[in-house]
Amino acid sequence: IRTASATGDAAYFSMYRRAFDAWDPSILNLDTQTLRMGAHDVITLRNNDPAVVAEIIQTMLWWTAIGSDGDYSEREREIWSRLATEIDDIRRDITMTRLLAICRVAWEGGLEAALDILSYFVQEDIKAGSTFRLGKTGFEIFPQSTGQVAGSV
Repeated sequence: IRTASATGDAAYFSMYRRAFDAWDPSILNLDTQTLRMGAHDVITLRNNDPAVVAEIIQTMLWWTAIGSDGDYSEREREIWSRLATEIDDIRRDITMTRLLAICRVAWEGGLEAALDILSYFVQEDIKAGSTFRLGKTGFEIFPQSTGQVAGSV
């Protein structure tokens, strides 16, 4: 109880992070809403360190890699499919709202890898000619047509 009051849901995120490292079957019992809050709590506890944010984004990408459901039964694959989609949504949320700067050395693949992740989430905006900036509230999108800030995504 004291841990939760001090760290929020960071402990939940950390516990499941270890489960993913071991590819423990318990991951099929994952509460993705608590995982989302836990990821944000970890980032907050680390003072929004861009290296920590990058590491979490990259780690979560590995969790849902192609073939991650290889040993599951058909029923387990259905559960995993839903969870993987929700985990990818958490990763997008963290990328768009918590990545305030790019720490080149924190990204496997450097700056190019960071830009690949960012551009993945905003393909339609890129095609529309928008410009972008990392700001105090995350990844900001500036539509070409107005030059106004559309807001953080």
